[in-house]
Amino acid sequence: MKDKQHQSPQFSDNEGNQFQRQIQRVYNLLKTTSATRKEISVLLDIDRANICWHVDNLKDNFRLWIVRKRKCSITGYTAEELTCNPELKPEDHQLKMLL
Repeated sequence: MKDKQHQSPQFSDNEGNQFQRQIQRVYNLLKTTSATRKEISVLLDIDRANICWHVDNLKDNFRLWIVRKRKCSITGYTAEELTCNPELKPEDHQLKMLL
């Protein structure tokens, strides 16, 4: 019997395609602007839980950066402002410590 814990989720072609379209839409939006997870969810009409998964995926692949923490324009709570635009990513201060 196979260990179900280590199996990747199985999606139908339609679900898999929808998930790929969602991550592409998130990436395209964050290439042009920065936003919090909730702002992305509202702008793209994608469930916030899916946005969180896509953000983690993009972070793991070094395609997304946290610009800063700020008040979300929708919730009013402090949240991470995210971007996929390399021009908007913050400076890496760790390199300066080594010099």
